Amino acid sequence: MRLATVLAAGLLVAVSATGCAPAAESDPQSISISYSEDGATSNAEIAVDGLRCSEAQGLRTFIGGGDVEGRAAVTISILDGQATVAIHLEDDRWFVSSGGAEPDGDSVTFDGFEGSVVEQGTDLDILGIVDEAATLSGTLTCS
Repeated sequence: MRLATVLAAGLLVAVSATGCAPAAESDPQSISISYSEDGATSNAEIAVDGLRCSEAQGLRTFIGGGDVEGRAAVTISILDGQATVAIHLEDDRWFVSSGGAEPDGDSVTFDGFEGSVVEQGTDLDILGIVDEAATLSGTLTCS
């Protein structure tokens, strides 16, 4: 069941990332992702610069953090209180998730937002699951 959520998150993120026009761009900021691998816990601090936000027909998007093989390093899409999230960690590793979240004006806050850290290929296929119990915390704001 969790893998289906991961796959759905990857697909929706790919679609939403291509159809967004920037409305506002932010100053550099960061969020953190905690995950385990081989019994060791990692806490990755992810720098997010150039965050662009837009809203169209109820779909709120937060996209930025640079370019990773033609994709945004951070993509968050929120529609009707449901967020789909993809955040690049390193190399072919991504935090992906979908679940309840609400933007607060030009910000979105995550506090222990659950997801998975996966190894993902350039064509969005899942090569492996690193941790299905990863969490995302932090606030992203467009200025």
